[in-house]
Amino acid sequence: MKKIINRATLFIVTIISLCIIVPFSRALSDYKIEITGSSSVHTYGAWQIFKGNVHDGVLSDIDWGTGIEDPSAFLTALKQDSLLKNHFIEASDAYDVVLTLSEIVTSDDADEIKQFAEVVNKYLQADKVVNSSFSENKHTISGLDAGYYFIKDVNSIDVGSAATRYILKVTNDTAIKVKADAPTLTKQVSHHGLEDFHDTISAESGALVTFKLTGTLPDTYADYKTYYYHFIDNLPSGLDYIKGSLKVTIDGVDATDMFTTTNDDTLDIAINDLATLNASFHITEETKIVVTYDAMVLNPTLGLIGNMNTAMLEYSSNPNADHTSDRQKTVQAEATIYTYQLEINKINSKNNDALSGVKFRLYKYENGVKKYAKVENGFISAWVLEDDIASATELETKDGKITIAGLASGTYYLNESYTLPGYNSISDLKLVIEDTLSVDGSLTSELKDLTVALDGGEKVKGDLTSGKVSITVKNVPGILLPSTGGIGVIVIYALGISLVVLSITLIIKRKHE
Repeated sequence: MKKIINRATLFIVTIISLCIIVPFSRALSDYKIEITGSSSVHTYGAWQIFKGNVHDGVLSDIDWGTGIEDPSAFLTALKQDSLLKNHFIEASDAYDVVLTLSEIVTSDDADEIKQFAEVVNKYLQADKVVNSSFSENKHTISGLDAGYYFIKDVNSIDVGSAATRYILKVTNDTAIKVKADAPTLTKQVSHHGLEDFHDTISAESGALVTFKLTGTLPDTYADYKTYYYHFIDNLPSGLDYIKGSLKVTIDGVDATDMFTTTNDDTLDIAINDLATLNASFHITEETKIVVTYDAMVLNPTLGLIGNMNTAMLEYSSNPNADHTSDRQKTVQAEATIYTYQLEINKINSKNNDALSGVKFRLYKYENGVKKYAKVENGFISAWVLEDDIASATELETKDGKITIAGLASGTYYLNESYTLPGYNSISDLKLVIEDTLSVDGSLTSELKDLTVALDGGEKVKGDLTSGKVSITVKNVPGILLPSTGGIGVIVIYALGISLVVLSITLIIKRKHE
């Protein structure tokens, strides 16, 4: 009986022990870390640097974790690091390292903790990583043993992204909010002299336009020791950069001389380490860096293709590296200029025959001043004042047609400077060209609609592909009035002259008798 009681007691103690031990042992290997503030382009890996027991975020019974490949070499590296060596010179084991770390680190942003993480990264055991999964806008790293973990991005950084700063955390079912932001770039264009910037505009050939690139900084900017910042701008062949027009500002303060600039086929504006300007320009994550420059529209591509100016921003993409490595580029930013052409069809109003040899001048009003078009190689090249009208181009119809390229949306006027004999001259004609362009912020620049209206008449759709709008101008022939009795008048004149001559002859003859 006594044996039965002893066995029963032992069985009960065993069951109770299992009930206590099993949940506890499961908990030891079932910690998780949740990371918010990031996106699905990231995958995080966690390495156990130190193992031990965790209670309320406190680590005890400390030893080297499975994530350190060579603890001895790692400890030596800490003792040799220029920033950390004086702190870890006496450390001999994992407990000494953790104790020292807790004493010297005053905040998560302390230089010492950042440098410690950089040393850790060099001694990770590659096959001892636990990767995150992503769902419901958060990353989860689960199935972790108790300990102190090093966490970082394990995948390469995509275009338009940036790495997260190294994370060091004690497992305690921890939730972490991270910053993994990247800078952005926008590009817009305006007519020269106006602060009316858009993703798309229309402009005449020969016109000056101003481009503006606006770059931001990531919300992790303070995590970077050094920061590379490089605008890469590509002008299409129809636009010419105006040398000397480039300006760079940091939060509105001129910083042009702080950037190096090259302007061969590509306009490059770069600073090797933006962080060197942090103090003098008070640079923060809220700072905006703006580049402006002028270009002239020369021989532009007409119509739907447009004249697209593209730009990218190359930047430091890893706060755990210096500016000489780990760079990424933003997605391409675009600003597009559209230019159109006008076709004039000159015909006889009665039979619709094409009329060649009719001459026109094109003019417009600019700030109330009348200006005439100068056309070269079919494109408008300049506008001249009325008192210099001799310099303006007189366009002549051939097979009844004239084509003028290099127009923008707006109001123009046609003056028929020479009318064919036998036709009535016409008053100046008012032309209104209108376009519909993509809305600012659209994914693509686009010409959506193009029309022309003649003298307030109905809008006629143009051809989007070629950018051509067409008008028809009719000339009315003069009126030939009928004449009656023409031959009778001639006979009367002849008889009258004959009688005068006969009278004079008779008078002379009588005087001589």
